[in-house]
Amino acid sequence: MAKWSNINDVDGFGLFFKKTAGNIHQFIARYVHDEAIAKDLMQDTFMKLYERRDQFENEIHSKAYAYTVAKNLSLDYLKHQKVKQGYFDSNPFAEEDNRNFLKDITYIESMAIIKNALNQLSPREKSIIELSMEEMSNEEIARELDISINTVKTLKKRAYEKLRQELSDSYSELLILTILILSFYSLSIAAA
Repeated sequence: MAKWSNINDVDGFGLFFKKTAGNIHQFIARYVHDEAIAKDLMQDTFMKLYERRDQFENEIHSKAYAYTVAKNLSLDYLKHQKVKQGYFDSNPFAEEDNRNFLKDITYIESMAIIKNALNQLSPREKSIIELSMEEMSNEEIARELDISINTVKTLKKRAYEKLRQELSDSYSELLILTILILSFYSLSIAAA
């Protein structure tokens, strides 16, 4: 699990922002399809998080709250746009939106976890794994990188072992994040 840096102090919040803002921005942009609006809503999300920063036990709780706020701000924006355009949809929290919400978060967080795991590999191991993901054979990789097939096999095996360990640790964090988001969402429905 990721090391928690307390967001109650300015440095800790800045570190959390730096680590999380890109994913939150990407998540919002998938809803609103406008980079400037997504940036504004991302900043609003972190303002709300900052206002309640003393209520979070750990990074996962903070991240779950941030995604929930981001979703609600995005849907509020979209609802407002529909009203402005005269196309108000009486149910902005449709079941399809909720499935997309969790799917989008899972995708964004999974890609961030995979990218982080790949960045833990040596440059050569990373190249081999990336070429393998492009469905290149060991022989093709060896030719591409000008190394022996046995070196490709050895480095690929070592890289997969490192990735397996890194990804198994991160999977727990992603699962907890999903559960917390569901609980925040349930609480927001009950409060409405």
